[in-house]
Amino acid sequence: MTFDEHAIGRDLDTRVRRLLATHDPAHTEPHKFLEARFDTGLAWVQFPEGHGGLGVPQSFQEQVNAALTAAGARARGGQERHWLRHGRADHRRVRDRGTEAKVPAALIDR
Repeated sequence: MTFDEHAIGRDLDTRVRRLLATHDPAHTEPHKFLEARFDTGLAWVQFPEGHGGLGVPQSFQEQVNAALTAAGARARGGQERHWLRHGRADHRRVRDRGTEAKVPAALIDR
């Protein structure tokens, strides 16, 4: 599969600007900001749409992280990853470097 890196970069820039316009990190509770980040696909860009990502190569995550950090969003901390059973049997709650989301178990258990 090939990707148009320039188009992906532009799309990510647009998504980051929209997220920051509606959820200014200086005036938004951290958990609300992280929820909005997940909903816009900017939590883990390599995950599928609707599951915190956009289905693009993971290498684009640094672009997103840098833009959000520059805008004052809390940097993701810690390298640990916690997998906790939560809610539906086919989903797990995932915490990775300060971002938390429900993710289909099939993506985790591969």
